[in-house]
Amino acid sequence: MSWIPPPAKRDVGAGRPWLPPSLRAAGFATADVARLSYIVVDELIGDSAGLSVTPWPVADDAGRLRFDIGSGAQEVAVSRAELCEFLGPPFAPEPGEASPARSLRIGNVFAAVLKSEKPAARWSPLGKWVGQTYDITRDARKVAKLAFYGAVTTTLTNDEAAAWRLAELRE
Repeated sequence: MSWIPPPAKRDVGAGRPWLPPSLRAAGFATADVARLSYIVVDELIGDSAGLSVTPWPVADDAGRLRFDIGSGAQEVAVSRAELCEFLGPPFAPEPGEASPARSLRIGNVFAAVLKSEKPAARWSPLGKWVGQTYDITRDARKVAKLAFYGAVTTTLTNDEAAAWRLAELRE
């Protein structure tokens, strides 16, 4: 027997599908996002991009995202140039432009409908495997920051908040 306790089993299904503000603005409802996949740029090496593709996360009661990585998380390799071209502006240069408005980076996050349940380890051409794609990087980074700050900070008692004068209204 190990002194390290086994990881707690989580019920990832408990929660509602996460509906980021950018997808809400694009006309999605909570029921619609469950059919999306969550795609993260994990690696950029030369002209290769490594993507992590997972089923869409749910948000728990505290707003934290939960991923069911045991049911279909997959690593996929793509050509960086082909990915940028597929994503279009701002990642691909506009006609007549020398460079794109925004460069592809590790940590970029996209929501997309996959055309195949089990894509190949290397997607090419992308249009065969991936449907309409939405850049949700800003929303995903905001949720990641909130999760980080929630994990590294402590909750103050009412007495501690009062001692630090955090309960006072200031103008």
